[in-house]
Amino acid sequence: MSALVHHEFAETCLMPRPQKNTSATKGNLKAVNPRARNERDTRMPREILDSIAAHGAHVEQALAQLRQQLMMVGRAR
Repeated sequence: MSALVHHEFAETCLMPRPQKNTSATKGNLKAVNPRARNERDTRMPREILDSIAAHGAHVEQALAQLRQQLMMVGRAR
């Protein structure tokens, strides 16, 4: 190698390289399930309240039955 070629080669190897945009190279690191379904509740607020009331009535009925069974068990002892 001639001195001139060697000098040009050394300059290109030692030249500082431009910095890459690190945020673009790292990508998105959020932990997100790509297969997750995006389900939205499309009911109106009134429909949601009615549903809560219906479930509350069902819970009250179940509690009444459990209380009745508990009273029967308490009498048997």
